[in-house]
This record gives sequence, structure tokens and C-alpha cells, in this order.
Amino acid sequence: MNVMALHAFDLETFLETSGIVQKTVELKARQSFFLQGDVADCVYYLRKGRAKVTVVSNEGKEATITLLAPHDFVGEESLASVGGRRLTTATALTACTALKIERDEMT
Repeated sequence: MNVMALHAFDLETFLETSGIVQKTVELKARQSFFLQGDVADCVYYLRKGRAKVTVVSNEGKEATITLLAPHDFVGEESLASVGGRRLTTATALTACTALKIERDEMT
């Protein structure tokens, strides 16, 4: 019997070798990736650091939606529609390194 070895998909290697145009961004703690209401034109892939995603209601109350760790994507709503707006704010909790991938490249 011939058994094929299954290889796990390595996202880091794929992003580095796929030809996708990307830009490395460095953020300090409390610096925003994007703000609620900004144009949703890119996706971020968190390589180092921790971040949070929040939303502010019409009444001005802020809620944390999720906490992010290395290897998480943020800003995926930019893939849903062209020219859409961000529904959330993403903010670095610690110093972060992320890949910024433009919407057109990601799709």
C-alpha cells in the first residue's frame, strides 16, 4: 500500500512566495490599523504582537469584538464589497508587525 504524506499548508510561505504585493507595516501600542468608517481597501495579516477589534455604537458605547494574535487576519470586510466602509476599528495592544495586502491583490 502506497501512503502519501499530507503536508500542512504553510500560510507564511505562501504569502512570501505567491507574488502577492504586500507591504510590511510596524505599529506602536495604541496605534490604529484602521478606524470605523474608513474605506475598506486592504487586509492585514498580523505577524507579531497583539491587537483588538472594537466597534462604537450610535450611543457612543465601545465594545471589544475580538482579540488578535500572530497569524490572524483583520479587515476581511474589505473583501465583501468594493468601496465599502470599515465597520470596526483595529488597534494594536502591543507593538505589531503586519503585512498590509491591498483588496485587489487579496481577491
